[in-house]
Amino acid sequence: MSCRFARAAFAAVSLLPWTLVSATASPPDRIDTVKKFRDARRRGDLAAARAFLAPDARIWFDQAKRTGEGAPWTLEPDDWDRWDEYFHSKTEYSGWKDLGDRVTAVGHEMNDFYRLTDWTPKPLAFTWWFDGNGKISGFLFHALGEGKDRSRFDELKAWAKANRPDELAFLMPKGRLDPSGDRPARWRALAVAWRKAVGLPEIPLR
Repeated sequence: MSCRFARAAFAAVSLLPWTLVSATASPPDRIDTVKKFRDARRRGDLAAARAFLAPDARIWFDQAKRTGEGAPWTLEPDDWDRWDEYFHSKTEYSGWKDLGDRVTAVGHEMNDFYRLTDWTPKPLAFTWWFDGNGKISGFLFHALGEGKDRSRFDELKAWAKANRPDELAFLMPKGRLDPSGDRPARWRALAVAWRKAVGLPEIPLR
């Protein structure tokens, strides 16, 4: 065996363990983990989604920074989840960033309720935190930008107050949106009636 061949063989063998260590030690693709987690939630496969979560995952609602302990993130469907399903909510994500202990992205949400009220919501900032085991341990989201969203929602409420006051009172107890019960379907019917009454274009709905 020539010296040159021997040195090459030795170099190849010497590098092999380091190559294996490098491959096994590479960090998980956290962005891919978040996307798989979200896909599982969208499919309604909560068991698969929970497999990506840390045992004591927490959520912070509509906050720019984590303050306090947050709430337990159980993924149990609530009234707002049912609202989103009824109105076919969809969020488009962009600007994905892996910052080591967390993943961030910007989301643009649209749904039939927004379309019925000509509502252009501000983009949302999302953050998913990870623990040392590569599990999602926390989630936070908040609206980006100052001021109020552009919409005709106030016009809808003013029309309903003048023409359907009892219905508006039921749909907005304490003056706030309530997603519970059959309110999503009744909001849709009210918005369709309002658009027709004031001469706004019909919105094709599924």
